Amino acid sequence: MKIEMWPDIICPFCTIGKRHLELALEQFEHAEDAAIIWRSFELDPNAPDEVEGNVAEGVAQKYGISLEQSIESQKDVARRAQAPEMILGALR
Repeated sequence: MKIEMWPDIICPFCTIGKRHLELALEQFEHAEDAAIIWRSFELDPNAPDEVEGNVAEGVAQKYGISLEQSIESQKDVARRAQAPEMILGALR
């Protein structure tokens, strides 16, 4: 089985997805037959090299959402990153 991964190193969901894949392969009977091919992908090629403000402010501005919504979104990402085993277990 060939699995191609196309992550952007700045994307937290890509990192979380990588961990979910690792956990799934640990439970997969034929994991040794899985070939993971890493590719690179840039989600936002027009992103500036440096940004002012914090992540929540940048996300709110980029996606046109309120700062409060962005803060909650960042908290959700943090929760997902802290407990990938629990999330993967819930998908079974």
